[in-house]
Amino acid sequence: LNVSRTALSRELGRLRDEGLIDITGRTVTIKNIEDIEEFGFNTF
Repeated sequence: LNVSRTALSRELGRLRDEGLIDITGRTVTIKNIEDIEEFGFNTF
């Protein structure tokens, strides 16, 4: 991904706090893809 661990952790935490993703162990689950796209993330 070419980002620092700190930056990635911060963004994942923000998305989790916003209720957009769930993080369980090593698994990240996107709750609603449309909400993720509204934040400007590309979802191929």
